Amino acid sequence: MRAIFLLISLLISLFAKTDIAKEVATICANPLYNLDNEQAKIILKPFLKKSPFIKGVKIIDSTDDSIFLQAYWQDKKIIFDKNIPQTITKLHQSIANIQYDGEVIGSAVVYYSKNQILNFSKKELDFIKQQIPIRYVFDPNWKPFEFKNEINEHDGLIADFLQIIKEKTKLNFIAIKVKNWKEAKEYVKNKKADMFSAISQNPKREQYLKFTKNPLLTYSAVLIAKDKINCEDLTKCNKTIGIKKGYVLTDYIKKHYPNLKIVEVSSTQKGFELVQDKKIDFFLNNSIIANYY
Repeated sequence: MRAIFLLISLLISLFAKTDIAKEVATICANPLYNLDNEQAKIILKPFLKKSPFIKGVKIIDSTDDSIFLQAYWQDKKIIFDKNIPQTITKLHQSIANIQYDGEVIGSAVVYYSKNQILNFSKKELDFIKQQIPIRYVFDPNWKPFEFKNEINEHDGLIADFLQIIKEKTKLNFIAIKVKNWKEAKEYVKNKKADMFSAISQNPKREQYLKFTKNPLLTYSAVLIAKDKINCEDLTKCNKTIGIKKGYVLTDYIKKHYPNLKIVEVSSTQKGFELVQDKKIDFFLNNSIIANYY
């Protein structure tokens, strides 16, 4: 199935650019709702550094159609809160609504460089023509990235990305429905599925998986707490930290913070509930999910 990974590697830039406004809208929802310009900058800066094809971003507040935030690249630096130059606004653009708690509160406009031309080899084109089913598994409980919706289908940002690849190439993706993330990993290891819809890369997984050359989704990890906790140095705090079972950072926490007591939770929602009820001090997750909830 090596051809699958070659094709998807080539397509990363294409479908990321096409649907990137949705991801920007997701990560900026919480800062826009709270009118926290500084928080938006903190979230957007590392995101833009990992997405060099994005030349500019504009966040609009739908309350009065005012510009909440602008950012663009200039001389290898990210410039905030200045008007985006016309040379950038004339580029291709992608627009998505920004929603908070089901209500549209604004929009995200992303300006990006023209899609590169994809040149498939004869071998790759032959593979596409054969319409061989490409079976993939997904995490049924990883909103907003992906989840199993009310009609038991793959949904979310990653599902949208795969749909774009399917439309552009006619690759025959088949979703294999699983009960949870643990079962998804077992399906791939036992060759009941050909690939994951998305998965973080680490040395352990590289032993049995091939990864695309460029990551599509990048985000920072955050610690979530109900109240302010007096702990300036995590290596010296005897606190309880909740981590979703199977999360890629579990081994990292065990190695670098052996003083922390780890509580594995069955779902993201369960982790937030334990924090809310003060049954754990922190819940470890990524910034996009934290803003979504």
